[in-house]
Amino acid sequence: MPETTWDGLPIADDHPRGAGVVTRRPGPDGPEYLLLHRHHHGPDYEGDWAWTSPSGARLPGEPILTGALRELGEEAGLTGVEIRPVDLSGPWAAFACEITATTPVVLDHEHDRYTWTTRTQALARLAPASVTALFARGADLHLPHIAFDTTTVTLDGKPAGTADYDGTTLHVHVDADDTIATQVIWVYLRDVLLPADPDLHQVRGHDTATYTRAGFVDGILDRTRVFGNL
Repeated sequence: MPETTWDGLPIADDHPRGAGVVTRRPGPDGPEYLLLHRHHHGPDYEGDWAWTSPSGARLPGEPILTGALRELGEEAGLTGVEIRPVDLSGPWAAFACEITATTPVVLDHEHDRYTWTTRTQALARLAPASVTALFARGADLHLPHIAFDTTTVTLDGKPAGTADYDGTTLHVHVDADDTIATQVIWVYLRDVLLPADPDLHQVRGHDTATYTRAGFVDGILDRTRVFGNL
C-alpha cells in the first residue's frame, strides 16, 4: 500500500516526495514571510510542524512544478505566482516566491490561521530542524528579474552571462552565485527552451550542484518529471 497523507491522499514514492514554497512580501521594515498554522493539534499547538510555509506532499506521478503550485494554491489561495527553485534534489523540494503586499491569503481546511513575520521571528517558530533549514534557504534567496535576449542573460536589467542550447546540451554561464545560476537554468527551461519544443522530453546539462538543484538527475532533466507538459 502506498503511503498517504493525513487525509488519505497517496504520496509519491520517489524524490522529491513533496515541496515547500517560502513566500515573502515587501514590508515597511524589510521582507515579511508567510507562515501557516496547521489545525491538527488545536489552535494553541506550537510544536513540530505547527507552523510551515505553504507545503505538502507530491502525488504519484505529479510533476514537481505542478505539485508545488498546487500546494501554494490549495493552502494559501495563491495562484498565478512565479516560483523559483531553491533545491529540487532532495526528499523535499524547496521553492521561493515573492508576492505583492496587497495579495490576499485564503486558507484551506488544514489551517486555522496565518501570520506574516520577519525572518528572525519565523526561525523562532519553525520546527523540526528540517522545516527550519528549508525556510532559511528560501528566505535568503535573492530573486532577480531574469530575462533573455537571444543567448544573453540579463539580471535586473543588466547583462550577466549567457544561456544556450546546442541541440543536445544546455550551457548556462552567469556572473552570479550558484543560487542565481540555478534560477537562470530553470527560467530558461520554463520560458524559452521547453515552450519552443513541445517534443523535447529530455535535456542534457552538467552534472553539477547548480543543475542538480534545478531538477537535473545525473546531468539529465526529464521534462515530464519536473515540468509536466509545459
